[in-house]
Amino acid sequence: MIQRARSIRISALLILLGGVGFWGLLQWQADNHVFAWERPVSVLIVCVSDPSADPAEDVLRGFFARFLSTGPAFESNLSGIAKWFAREFETHRGHPMQPIQFSARGPIQATAAPPLPPTADAPFLDRWRGTRKFLDYFRDLGQRANLVTENYDAVIFVYFYGEDDVGKYAGQHSIASRRDRLGVVFSAVGPNYFRRCAALVAHELCHTLGATDKYEGERSIFPDGFAEPEKNPRFPQTLCEIMSLAIPLSESSERHVETLTDCVVGKKTAREIGWIR
Repeated sequence: MIQRARSIRISALLILLGGVGFWGLLQWQADNHVFAWERPVSVLIVCVSDPSADPAEDVLRGFFARFLSTGPAFESNLSGIAKWFAREFETHRGHPMQPIQFSARGPIQATAAPPLPPTADAPFLDRWRGTRKFLDYFRDLGQRANLVTENYDAVIFVYFYGEDDVGKYAGQHSIASRRDRLGVVFSAVGPNYFRRCAALVAHELCHTLGATDKYEGERSIFPDGFAEPEKNPRFPQTLCEIMSLAIPLSESSERHVETLTDCVVGKKTAREIGWIR
């Protein structure tokens, strides 16, 4: 009887360890997945409006339609982001292809503001819990809107707020998870903000594809965070590496990028997302 009970405990422990090991394998695969780029990567862009902004208002409705447009490509709309990815893909691969296929939904009006994401200096467990809570807010938002996000390779939520709330959301930084293939971008709504928003969408989407940040603190990392690392003299740079989101002007100064047309995909980023080896 004792021997049987011991065997049951050992079997249960082995099953538990096997389950944990399988879960760990799945997480590792998600953290290290690289697309083959044999077909376009499908990306869902979901527009979310702050509770204080009424998406049914004529002016706001026009702004949302302008940003989500898949018609003529501009640096401030979804079609322009797709065109930028196609340009950068051809630069690294040497042949034309539309690497990203966008679909758009929304705007969805939020009933409450999202929680603040954890700060970079928070303890590991606090960062993990805070990130889960932050991303779960947007997952729940999608479920309430009956979005089938599992049908897409990646999902980017773009949370729009009114110009009067710029100060309120100054501390809300954009964030993305490669494991979840989910990203969130914050932006004020209006034509003056869409060009910067397009750059942020491309940046966070690259994160979901496997790219890492190319800055440390407030400075771009040399050489990987420089669009023109071989330029002589090194400063001023004229372009921005998409994962640094800044143009280095000197050893001590940089300019935050305001338009996607000033951005390029550097070699390390291209390697991380599987465009080159």
